[in-house]
Amino acid sequence: MFSNSKIRLLYANLYNLNNFKHITMYLNGYNIRDNYNSIKEILNFKRLDMFSYKLKKSGIRTQFLLDITKIILKISKSKPCKDNTDIVMFKEMNFNGIIDETNCLQMDGAYKFRINKILETHKNLKSINFTCPIRKEVNCNFVECELSYNKEFGEKKVR
Repeated sequence: MFSNSKIRLLYANLYNLNNFKHITMYLNGYNIRDNYNSIKEILNFKRLDMFSYKLKKSGIRTQFLLDITKIILKISKSKPCKDNTDIVMFKEMNFNGIIDETNCLQMDGAYKFRINKILETHKNLKSINFTCPIRKEVNCNFVECELSYNKEFGEKKVR
């Protein structure tokens, strides 16, 4: 199997929900619980450096970039969770030749306020290459269309 921008755009247009015809890729970071299987592993990492706020225990984080057809396009190196947030790891990944101006990357809400920092390291991308769920503002309830969009956004991500 292979993936290119034309295939991703055609597939998105055929199979994505109406509000998401533009989404051609997904990016997500995963925290994985670490098992210390050897003395060597224990010596390589300090437990506190591996603390994951999501897991409430030590773990490692890995970033995955998938296209709309679920082909894995890029996997980051797995790193200790504490100092390697999703944003830090995303900035370190090299997307040259993978993401171009025709692609739109679906990301979770953690990335929304960091897109400008991401653009500093990825000069070929613009803010229109990213989409995130709508964030709730303090003391403001969502209106029905925002709830619907976020519900579809989450469903699209797992589909």
